Amino acid sequence: IYFFIVVALLTAGYGCSGKLDIAPLNILTADQVFQSESAITAYMVALYAQLPAEDFNYATNGNHLSNQTDESISSFVNERTSIPDGTWYPWWGYNYIRNVNDLIAKLPSAGISEEEKKSLLGEAKFIRAFYYFGLAKRYGGVPINSEVQNYTGSNIGELQVPRNTEKEVWDFIAADLDSAVLLLPETNTAGRAGKYAALALKSRAMLYAASVAKYGTVSLNGIAGISAAEAGKYWQAAYDASEQVMQAGKYSLYEKNTDKELNFAQLFLDSDNPEAIFSVYYQYPYKTHSYDAANLPFGIRG
Repeated sequence: IYFFIVVALLTAGYGCSGKLDIAPLNILTADQVFQSESAITAYMVALYAQLPAEDFNYATNGNHLSNQTDESISSFVNERTSIPDGTWYPWWGYNYIRNVNDLIAKLPSAGISEEEKKSLLGEAKFIRAFYYFGLAKRYGGVPINSEVQNYTGSNIGELQVPRNTEKEVWDFIAADLDSAVLLLPETNTAGRAGKYAALALKSRAMLYAASVAKYGTVSLNGIAGISAAEAGKYWQAAYDASEQVMQAGKYSLYEKNTDKELNFAQLFLDSDNPEAIFSVYYQYPYKTHSYDAANLPFGIRG
């Protein structure tokens, strides 16, 4: 009886509409995501999770840089030779860049307050700059995509974006971080970027750019390398960004214990560490790693 009732209902539905137009229950549309504060937060979590931060989870082929020693449990001698050529620890995050560009494009129509949009845009600029930082320090000049690309079936040429010069990439990173500094609040939710995180990242990125200019060479018409004449500008940008963080007076060295050994141990465990400008939080079972297990000395593997 149940079977025939279901068939009758389905047949009636098909006869009325010509099709069964049932929205999937396991997929959120863009409209649904950007009209929900909690869904946008989940979207942001996914973007933050992909930061190329070389943290506890950063590994290639299941192995961490610190595995390349003669004592760690996961050590492999043959991997050490591939570290200097830059091929063993790559990062090519254009799928993540597309996601953050999509967020930036859809934020204006999101169903949240203007203040929330402003803060989220600042975070998006911070995250995108971090993504490009991960690319630039590995490859030099890479294609800069600041908008979502869509394949229509006949526009393949538009999607074949050429590499920008290395200088253009570092300048793009600096511009995104300058925007983030203006948009972000001084303090944000734990694990999310605020104004001083953007300044700290800018200082670090500009330090890389200055070093490339001073100590590197220009090749491939600027795709790799920066003119030495630009070094001073990047040194100054790194200095100025750091100076703003220090002048704010919000951060200081961790000196809560007179016992220096205890002080050093506690600075990694204290959630109220005044040195921490931007932190990645691990909380079982939501975000975990096996770094400790992989890097224990081989002699105590039992």
